[in-house]
Amino acid sequence: MIAHDQSKLLISASEIQTEQARQDLMLRVARAYFDVLLNQELLNTRTQQLQTLQESQDRTRRLLADGASTHNALEQVQAKYDQAFAELIAARGALDIATEALTQLTAARALPWSGKEPQFSAPIPAAIDAWATTAQHGNLAVQQAQIALSLAEKDINKEQAGHLPTLDLIAAHGRFASVGGEVYDVTLPENRYNQTVVGVKLSVPLYGGGRTSSRVREAHALQSKALDEFEDARRNAGLMARQAYLQVTSGMSQYQALKQALKSSQVNLTSVTQGFEAGSRVNTDVLDAQQKVTDTQQRLAQQRYGILLAQLNLLASTGNLNDVRLREVSRLLD
Repeated sequence: MIAHDQSKLLISASEIQTEQARQDLMLRVARAYFDVLLNQELLNTRTQQLQTLQESQDRTRRLLADGASTHNALEQVQAKYDQAFAELIAARGALDIATEALTQLTAARALPWSGKEPQFSAPIPAAIDAWATTAQHGNLAVQQAQIALSLAEKDINKEQAGHLPTLDLIAAHGRFASVGGEVYDVTLPENRYNQTVVGVKLSVPLYGGGRTSSRVREAHALQSKALDEFEDARRNAGLMARQAYLQVTSGMSQYQALKQALKSSQVNLTSVTQGFEAGSRVNTDVLDAQQKVTDTQQRLAQQRYGILLAQLNLLASTGNLNDVRLREVSRLLD
């Protein structure tokens, strides 16, 4: 009966493992998808940067022809242009690799991001301890460890049962016959009869060489190991939930700050470019301002997809990542 109960627990463990595999696949696909979108944005940023540097290069040549610039300034722009061109080639390669990785998982290709800025919202409930507590109970790894602990506890009971007496019910039914005939002029009668035996058998173990006691001690040791692994799984689940929660909340704050920083850097670039054309700023100021715009755009894109992935990790840490929740995160992009 104990073994029968353990078999039901093993079925539950298999179902949890299947669900864990589904959640892991969701995260892998989402990570690969976000990598494609991120590399698409980086490629667009590199392309815009190259176009801007080309315009700066043309502008510097015109100023050089008018005597308002120097060859050194043109060389600086050319160096930036060559570096940006190399980075553009690298961005194309990174996008191709990310696309192939997604195709390998899904046999499909990602459509470009719509460009709509996602409206992020804080996790509900807005309490990190609540998420950690939920993860310590609902995380799939915790559930698997809990089942393993229950199996180990039942193993103790099963091994201890080796010390108990056993009572068996025995029943047997047989049909017997002796063939008649003649032997040495003696006639043997033909005999047929049925026999039924019903009884009980009691076995009381006295000493089995210490085998049962050793297996009981082993079961206790394995139960202690399972208990430690269960506690470790609980702590890891709580830590994962806390990390994902902080990545979402702090990421949202950084995202808003980066959006404002991008606007400021774009305004600064326009101001510096006008100052350069008016002769009040040098060419390096323009190049630096352009680089700040590019860097901020990249950081903004990375932060956007980092928040989305953190939201999925937060759901996975509590065992609540499913198709419905995945669609909710997906709608933030469209």
